[in-house]
Amino acid sequence: MRAAEDDDDDYGPRRRRGKAKPDPNRFPKVPSEKGIELMNSGNFGVSEIKALSIITQKKKLARRILDRELGLDIGPRRKTNQLLMAQVAIFFCCIR
Repeated sequence: MRAAEDDDDDYGPRRRRGKAKPDPNRFPKVPSEKGIELMNSGNFGVSEIKALSIITQKKKLARRILDRELGLDIGPRRKTNQLLMAQVAIFFCCIR
């Protein structure tokens, strides 16, 4: 009977107020206008990356040759390395 006498609205779903949505323009635009100009100005950083790539390829080729000479390659891995060595050798001939 007590429930019928109470007129309190303590029961039922409660709404929580969430945080205000953050401003979508709070961070600078990526890439910035100056960054776009720099990227469109020419070959930015291409030469350094290409040089590192060639050095890395030469080191990988040397390692594959060493593994082949020491007999560390077995089965299908040997065939794969042999094909990769041929492909890299062709690549080095073309860039000179």
